[in-house]
Amino acid sequence: MRGIFKRSDASKNDVDPKPDRSTSNLNPALVEAVYPSQEATSPADYQYVSIGLPPYVVKQIRQRALEESTTIRFEILRCISEGGFDVNDVDLVPDARKSKR
Repeated sequence: MRGIFKRSDASKNDVDPKPDRSTSNLNPALVEAVYPSQEATSPADYQYVSIGLPPYVVKQIRQRALEESTTIRFEILRCISEGGFDVNDVDLVPDARKSKR
């Protein structure tokens, strides 16, 4: 039966890089095991890493954080996320200091 399934005209660039995480019709226990609920990581649970960066890189990070009213931590996490590493959206808070007021 040819012609039943037609190839999509969408280009490879139109593919959403994040999978659809709609789980409304699945077993809640299974969903929690596969997609744990996202809660912001508590500062008490942070793991601190000390690295040396070239001064011009630090200056750029600080400048962007200043211009966008974010924190250096947010700017670094955003770059890490854009680099392909998993960072929970709830941990990507532009300025967590403001939410405590």
